[in-house]
Amino acid sequence: MSTEQPSIVLYDIPRNVPAGQGGSGWSPNTLKSRIALNYKGIPFTTEWVEYPDIAPKFKALGLAPNPEGTPYTAPVIRYTPPGSKEGQYTMDSSAIADFLDRTFPARALYRGSPQSQRAQREFRDLIQPCAYVRFRAFVLHGVASQLHPVSEAYFRGYLVPVYGPLDQLLTPRAKYDEALAHVVEGFNSLSEFVDREEAAGNEVLYAPDEEGVRAPTYAGMVFTGVLEWLHRAGGQEAWEDIINLNGGRWAQLWKAVEPYARD
Repeated sequence: MSTEQPSIVLYDIPRNVPAGQGGSGWSPNTLKSRIALNYKGIPFTTEWVEYPDIAPKFKALGLAPNPEGTPYTAPVIRYTPPGSKEGQYTMDSSAIADFLDRTFPARALYRGSPQSQRAQREFRDLIQPCAYVRFRAFVLHGVASQLHPVSEAYFRGYLVPVYGPLDQLLTPRAKYDEALAHVVEGFNSLSEFVDREEAAGNEVLYAPDEEGVRAPTYAGMVFTGVLEWLHRAGGQEAWEDIINLNGGRWAQLWKAVEPYARD
């Protein structure tokens, strides 16, 4: 039977936590797409995929592997157009964001002048070296501890040989302080980038929507996905030490975007 309305499925990785504790998802990568879908008001359902099932499932669905890095990753979305029986698959959060803006142009993720959109994409690309990789010491143990057993074993299996025991990443205290200083350095770089672009008249974290309302851009959503990763897996001390850096700029952003990150 063909569908009368478009249908979207988001493939996400679950965590094993009780309902009401921030959502079943945890990955900063899948959170980017969840936030984008919720912000644009696009109805979707979630299909949860455990870590060791990602590659065989997506390969069986006929997805082409990523040209670089890990061949199969989450998020993936399946879009079934109105009246169609066949779904179209898109893998990678950046590709998904571009697909959503092309297919559902209302509440665009990238907005403003061409220079503002250029700045938004540049900020998005800076998040990986300036925040994502710097959070690992704070979140890897928490993530592993929250996964279902089959995913936890898989997760620890490829991370422990690289990092050692995950519960010791921040001990002794000097390791915590060093990791925090590394985050502060990265956040300062991001904040300086925003300041430079805004001084040049470019909108980075927020831009007016179709109704002229100041709203977060996709760049802000991507960064919030990384912040929410810390919030869900990093522990209260790290969260309090990090979220209010740079004069509360990131706390304000997180408060604006976090509701869209919920299941």
